[in-house]
Amino acid sequence: MIPNSLPPSPKLKLDSELLTLISETEKLLSQIELLTNFTSDGFYNLIKVNETINSYSLDYNTGWNLESYFFNSETEQQTNKLIHSTEVAQKILKDVKPSRLIKTIHKELSEEKTAGEFRTDEPTFSLPSVGEVPELMNSLEQYLINDVSYHPLVNVALVHAQFEMIHPFNSHNGVVGRTLMQLHLVWKKKLSIPVLQISKILRGKKIEYFDRLDDLARNNNWNGWVKFMLRVFYEAALLTLQYLTKLHASAEQNTKLLIEKNLVTTASLKLIDLLKTKPVITIQQLTSELNYSKQTLSVIISKLLEELIIEEVSGKQRYRIFKCRNFLSSIE
Repeated sequence: MIPNSLPPSPKLKLDSELLTLISETEKLLSQIELLTNFTSDGFYNLIKVNETINSYSLDYNTGWNLESYFFNSETEQQTNKLIHSTEVAQKILKDVKPSRLIKTIHKELSEEKTAGEFRTDEPTFSLPSVGEVPELMNSLEQYLINDVSYHPLVNVALVHAQFEMIHPFNSHNGVVGRTLMQLHLVWKKKLSIPVLQISKILRGKKIEYFDRLDDLARNNNWNGWVKFMLRVFYEAALLTLQYLTKLHASAEQNTKLLIEKNLVTTASLKLIDLLKTKPVITIQQLTSELNYSKQTLSVIISKLLEELIIEEVSGKQRYRIFKCRNFLSSIE
């Protein structure tokens, strides 16, 4: 089945509900952007990791969660690959054609010999043939560059669906397609950091997500697809804002407790700051990251344990693992 070119025909019907969703989502995205200058890179990294884990889980049923990122090397490796691919793509976002951008994401992500190249195997189900993929992707590229007929949020939904129906690569199409949504929002200056929790929301609507794509491919139901995705974007923006708000509150709570208990030192503040990036950590990692002696850090950790800022979760006497629960519970 060959997807029709964008924009959809007949023209989309943007009723009052959709226009309200667009308006309310815009407000939430603006609030997220306002927090950019006040939010640590560590917190943004946590939110990126969470979104990436959920994107993988949508396609591969990994069962991963945020905590598993810090305990499981496979989770960490695969998650970091996608985060890195997004960062590489973001750096070249303004200077290259979309086709190169899309291939760059796939190449950074995949370990296949054909990474970054369109698929060469004919599909076993209803997808465009190998020979049709380059022309379809070129058409999608032209739409990305030139079309301004719809609001960017609507275009994000259109482009994602079109990409998934083309299915240009042998693997990782879903993950790459969801990464493109984040980058599209950055490109259109709706966000400066690609942290919108789209995959987290889609994971809770997984059956409907794939059913909607199937309905679109079979029945050209663009109106139903766009309405579904605009609701997803609204919920994702609301959730992202909630995460940031809770993380800020947790950081303030930790700092306030340090002050009240007279525990403020350069070392303790650096340790608390590191927990924003690594809320699950070992004493060995702390020693390496902070360049303080094990003895110094052990004293601080003992005090933080007493005040319940952190907790020990391994149950071991050696190679203990510590967790900052209020940071982790802020992203659930």
